Order: sequence, then C-alpha cells, then structure tokens
Amino acid sequence: MSGLFACTSGEPGDPAETGDGASPDTGQVTGTLMYRERIALPPGAVAEVWLLDTSLADAPAVEIAYQKIGNPGNPPIPFVLDYDPSKIDERMQYGVRATISHDGQLLFTSDTHYPVLTRGAGNTAEVMLIMVDRDR
Repeated sequence: MSGLFACTSGEPGDPAETGDGASPDTGQVTGTLMYRERIALPPGAVAEVWLLDTSLADAPAVEIAYQKIGNPGNPPIPFVLDYDPSKIDERMQYGVRATISHDGQLLFTSDTHYPVLTRGAGNTAEVMLIMVDRDR
C-alpha cells in the first residue's frame, strides 16, 4: 500500500483526531464532513477520509493519507489527515474523498472533487456528503 495510514478511534483527545500527533516532518490536511439531512448517525457508524493524488484522469487515484473515525457523532465531523510532504508534487492535483458507513453498508459519500495542497488550494476541505440511495 502506498502512502501513509492513520487510523483513529474517533475518541476525543486522540492525537490524530486533534492534530496534536503531527511531527515537524508531517503535513496536515484538516476539515469537516457535513451532510444536509437532519438525521443522526447510528451507533457504530464509521467515517473514512482519504487524501488522494487525483492527477491522472484515466487511472485510479493514489492514496496519500487515510483516517478512519469510529462513532463520528453528528456533523460537522472534524478530520485530520497527516501526510508525508515528500509525497506531494506541486505539479500534481490532490483531493479529499470521504464516506460514512454502518455495518458495511454505505450511508453517505462525497461526489465532488475537493482540491487541496496544490494549484492554489489550501490545506483545508469542507466536504459535503450525499446520502446514498439504498432503494436502487
């Protein structure tokens, strides 16, 4: 697997959750996950957030960093992606993708590219998730 892997429990005070775990040689992308529906997530829900190299349109995105948040609570759901700055090429394009699932069933997903880090984008992303239509 390429890139960094950061997995958190979503517990308050977890270094990866609060951003306190970053070393001087680590970069961070931070932000929040949101969805429009006024519903609570079920206990045991899991939010997953990826920092991806999305430069090549005809190839799968390359994972740079990952965070798993157990029992994320209600939005806004904060995230912190710690990454190795040496993996970032200013000529390339990077973005954040996120999902929320429960018992292996996808509940919410991002359907928009949220650019970060290069090409004038900063290191924060406010990611709007859409509810997955399970009736199809």
